[in-house]
Amino acid sequence: MVEPPQVAAGYDTTAMAYRRTPWEIRYYSLSRWVDDPARMLREALTSALNQLGPFRSAFASPAGIAVDYSLRTELLRLEQDFSNAPPSRERLVVRVQLVNLAHDTLLASQVLELNTTAPSEDAYGGVVAANTALQQLAAEVVTFCRKALADQARAS
Repeated sequence: MVEPPQVAAGYDTTAMAYRRTPWEIRYYSLSRWVDDPARMLREALTSALNQLGPFRSAFASPAGIAVDYSLRTELLRLEQDFSNAPPSRERLVVRVQLVNLAHDTLLASQVLELNTTAPSEDAYGGVVAANTALQQLAAEVVTFCRKALADQARAS
């Protein structure tokens, strides 16, 4: 089961975030994400886990289906960073945890951070870079889950 992501303060909005200095967050006035970033993250992870494994199937809402594992995520950052010299970079930072529900055990926890170069210095460039980062993140989460399950099998 892919649980609904938790979201850090400032990122639980469809407003597209950007940063010019390390301690300030701003939002584009005319640009918005097409959907809530947490929902987009959950859909991307569910899709990647179904396509690439390591599970027989992954669900966003199992609705009465018994599940063995739960993937918990927390969206810590999703922003276009202009604080360094161009080009800007899209920063996607997510904490992931894989839980064995049968044993109520945390199998693994990790913070994954992706920094993807934006092709342009505007909101559209941030969107393109965010989509690339999200694809890379989904692949890294699949690898994370495979490793956690392999480590669990070795420990058993």
